[in-house]
Amino acid sequence: MEGIQDYSSDSSDEEEQGIDINTTNNKRSLPPLPQDLADKFTKRPKLPHPEFYDNPNYKNNKTTTMAPVGRLLRQFTYIDIRPSRQLSDQISDLNEILKMYLRMNGYGELLTRFERLHLSELSAPQALHISLTGETLFTKEGCKLYNDELSKKLKTIEMGNEDSNSITFDKIKAYPNFDSTGIFLAMSVSQKSSKTISKILQAVQELESKYVVKDSSRYPISPENLHCSIARVLTPVDYLKDPKTLQQINEVFKDLEVPESLEFKYSTVKVLEDSRSSLSFPIEAFTTKTSPSPSTST
Repeated sequence: MEGIQDYSSDSSDEEEQGIDINTTNNKRSLPPLPQDLADKFTKRPKLPHPEFYDNPNYKNNKTTTMAPVGRLLRQFTYIDIRPSRQLSDQISDLNEILKMYLRMNGYGELLTRFERLHLSELSAPQALHISLTGETLFTKEGCKLYNDELSKKLKTIEMGNEDSNSITFDKIKAYPNFDSTGIFLAMSVSQKSSKTISKILQAVQELESKYVVKDSSRYPISPENLHCSIARVLTPVDYLKDPKTLQQINEVFKDLEVPESLEFKYSTVKVLEDSRSSLSFPIEAFTTKTSPSPSTST
């Protein structure tokens, strides 16, 4: 029976205690899932239900008009990164530091709805991601052409030296979700890593300009704002109505740096289809085996 405790999440009392940045989390916990199981069972980024775009809150907050979904297909392109247990523990520590900063600067009310994104309900590490697009809408034919050409581009793209598949981060920044009902706390991709990822981003955006009917991004994705969200905070209604609120929260984190030891490796670009399945496209420069066609996870 003792082993069952390893599957429980941290208690609320532990989460509210202060944390020493120099300490290490020695709690026994589940190891990361094998790659095949992770692809099948871990949570993927979620696309909103089509009815979401009829919500007045979304329509009033966004700057562009979303095309009716109708018979269009929805996709989302991203880089998938998977924390080891050691990296997951470091992200847990970083999340505790973020909570401490919020509490000390008068944002304690946000901590009651603070969700860690790097851990599953069983406290096992789960995949994070770096968005390369927002939710994009395609015709059926355009969707197929986009995926086919993306696969080909990633087989020929030149990525530089052998260390270029490493991703590091530098700062913490807060971003609003789709309808401004919540905040994502994210690690900003370092300038060095952004230079490499920008080659992939450029390829993706070239294909977007050819085949995408509509991109729902609240802001253009660029090498300068690439990031990986590690926590989500649901906010009270109209909390983010004033743009200065988000600016003030980002001011809280302006001097906080992400540890250099938080470094990830990646070798694929993934495309999520209607929240039901994902296509995995290998980056040929980072892999030793070629893949004749994208693998599908359902």
